[in-house]
Amino acid sequence: MSFIKKRFNKAQRNISQITLNAYLKNIYESDHQVSFDRFHQTAKYVAQTCERLGFQTSIFEFPADGITVYGDWIMPLAFDVKSAYLKNSTTDEELCNFTKIPASLVVGSGATNGQQTGKLKFLKTPEEISNELKNCFVFCEFEVRPYKKKLKECGVIGILILGEFKSDDLDAHRWINAFSDHVNGWMLTADCTQIPAFSIKPSQYNSFKNKLKIGEEILLTAEVNVDFYEGTIPVVEAFLPGTTEDEFLLCGHLYEQGANDNASGTAAMLEIARQMSLQESHERGLRLLFSSEIYGTIPYAEVYNYRLDNCIAGMNIDSIARNDHQSKKTNIELPPTANCSIIEPLFEALIKETELTEYFQFEPYCLNDCLISDPQINTPCFIIGGVHKTWHTSEDTLENIDKNLFKQNTVVASAFTDIMLNIDQNESTLLEKIYFNKVRKLQKNINCENPFVEDFIQEQVNMYATTANQLGAALKILEMSYKEAGPFRRYFGPPSFDVLNEEQRQIYRLKTWAFNDDLMWVNGKRSKERLQNYSILEAGWKEKRSQKRLEELYAVDYLVDQFSIEMIISDFKAIGINDGDTVIVHSSMKKIGRLNKPSDFITALQAVIGETGTIIFPLFTNPTPNLDLRNEPTRLGLLAETFRNMPDVIRSNHGTHSVGAWGQHATEIIKDHFQTTALGINSPLHKALNYQAKILFAGVNITSCSLLHVAEVVAELPYLDISYPQFSNSYDYVDSNGKEWRYNPNQVPGDSTGFSSLLKDKQITNCFMGGRIGNAQSYVANAKQLFDFTLDTLSRHPYALLCNQCELCRKRREN
Repeated sequence: MSFIKKRFNKAQRNISQITLNAYLKNIYESDHQVSFDRFHQTAKYVAQTCERLGFQTSIFEFPADGITVYGDWIMPLAFDVKSAYLKNSTTDEELCNFTKIPASLVVGSGATNGQQTGKLKFLKTPEEISNELKNCFVFCEFEVRPYKKKLKECGVIGILILGEFKSDDLDAHRWINAFSDHVNGWMLTADCTQIPAFSIKPSQYNSFKNKLKIGEEILLTAEVNVDFYEGTIPVVEAFLPGTTEDEFLLCGHLYEQGANDNASGTAAMLEIARQMSLQESHERGLRLLFSSEIYGTIPYAEVYNYRLDNCIAGMNIDSIARNDHQSKKTNIELPPTANCSIIEPLFEALIKETELTEYFQFEPYCLNDCLISDPQINTPCFIIGGVHKTWHTSEDTLENIDKNLFKQNTVVASAFTDIMLNIDQNESTLLEKIYFNKVRKLQKNINCENPFVEDFIQEQVNMYATTANQLGAALKILEMSYKEAGPFRRYFGPPSFDVLNEEQRQIYRLKTWAFNDDLMWVNGKRSKERLQNYSILEAGWKEKRSQKRLEELYAVDYLVDQFSIEMIISDFKAIGINDGDTVIVHSSMKKIGRLNKPSDFITALQAVIGETGTIIFPLFTNPTPNLDLRNEPTRLGLLAETFRNMPDVIRSNHGTHSVGAWGQHATEIIKDHFQTTALGINSPLHKALNYQAKILFAGVNITSCSLLHVAEVVAELPYLDISYPQFSNSYDYVDSNGKEWRYNPNQVPGDSTGFSSLLKDKQITNCFMGGRIGNAQSYVANAKQLFDFTLDTLSRHPYALLCNQCELCRKRREN
């Protein structure tokens, strides 16, 4: 029996329908009443369940203040719904009741001032909005969101809305979760208009329209009790370690009102977590992410992107308890071609071998819920799920779940998770077979006349080979022959276009859920012509449409050829650099992307921290005879070397580990470095702690953090006298003032590869704030918090910062 079939049979035996139903009921119970206080109840339940299963569990909370921006998404303003109802005062018929049918209240509805009664008016065009609507309810036969403010100013009590349905024969309340003031916006933000709003059923709409048509008067009474406030939205992360560093990601979405969408997906994740926790060990770790569809996923991926670094690939389990209304099957929506992987054909092999092909349908990438598969996040991920006719309606309830389908899809997802956690070199023949079958399918298009088609296919082939190799294969990856410069993406993650002003929205009509595959290929290394042709090859776009799309994205600064000083200033502020800060900088110009000149980065940082701030760059050098710090370049890259040569930068006096400093505290920080060891007590980086320093990692990670070497010295670790051979000899050097000194090695820093082990501890997340500087995934750390955290770790595990690979760390460990 094959490896695939064994894993499937095991899942079939072990998945419990009773447990699945219990998870589903508990998630639905709080989530179907869409309100932030309920969101936190759901998060607590999910986290406690994962903890009981033995997972390392964290709840991250992101601002829900209607102001904070992640990527280009403005976070929603939090709200708690206490109660809401709407009734026909003439007939006493109850039309909407949040407690009974939460979908009957529009998400983001404002509060009424106590109980309000008024006439119902139908409006066909925006021109009918006037002061005559004072103390009335309105139903608008046009897109109402851009006119909310005007309606409120005219004294309108509340708005009735009939949403669009997937099925013409469904008489239900449509769950309306997009009620910002913008046509293409989503949830309510701080500057949006708060006005009461209800979702009515088609039968109610038709009844009202017919009665008004014959001149009947309709009186409605409503009362909505809802509080808006600056709150938080929780994201639950759970992790089960494997025997290697690699991981597989399962993600699903909370905080939606349906039993199928989304409670079924997250319930399946919990049952899969239970199954995986029962096994003694796995080759790979399993990371679970339970979040809001966008407002949790985007912040988590931007701020804590390093937590996904070891995720080979992922699966998004969405709405799996009812079939898609069109295909009548469970859909598998693929990742964008720009981030494809071997996992999709591997999943296809699973359903073929288990003879379930007729139950699934593969669909091309659509932005939808699979944000995690954006190449900037870099976790290839497909969705398993479907959009049933009850999608986003009050009919998506526990009673309408297809329990057999729910279990079957959970079995398949569990079997695939098991495969991903445990497939290894023993199954490399299977991986290679799947890979070569996929390559042959791709090459059928090789006769296309498009001049970029061979590169387009080869890029995909390389991505398939990369993930296959991560799972145990040994496939060759060809280097791409082109060397180009092209545009960069200005914002992190899939676009919302929230940051566009109204004029730009009107001109370009860019839609949040539009097809965005062309953006996925953008990385600064592909030319405009290549991007245009890749979108033609992928989406079948005409040349003019592809060209127009690129022009529009340039016009609104979503594509840029280089990053301006103003953009970098904005990025520094967004990531948490402020006026007066002392900042230790570790950087990679290559990752940041093109600037007009490298000094723009430093100029922008100086502008942000101002005259009372201080910048510190390590300017380390190799120990060489006749070293002269007046002109000796740093070995730490272009930006550090650029900083060294800028006006008013002063360099500390040390033969191997000098630092450069600029700003208010520069002189005090570098003073007397010659009296300390390279990165020891009272060295410049140690002194920086006295100035509440922040550490900026611009395009680099924690393995660049020299402050952790200071922690090794302060912790008095036993291996500090064991150094690299080249740092073990004394020699003479000249300082920045031309004075001669003698370098005597003592407490010489070692390898830093092992620093990444600190990231496994969930407590370290308190130290970091993530974001982007230019094109680079970047982080700002609170230096004192990170330093204290490291000291605490070393007090319990003295060898925690040593890697398991290099000769120096081996010698230090054996000391």
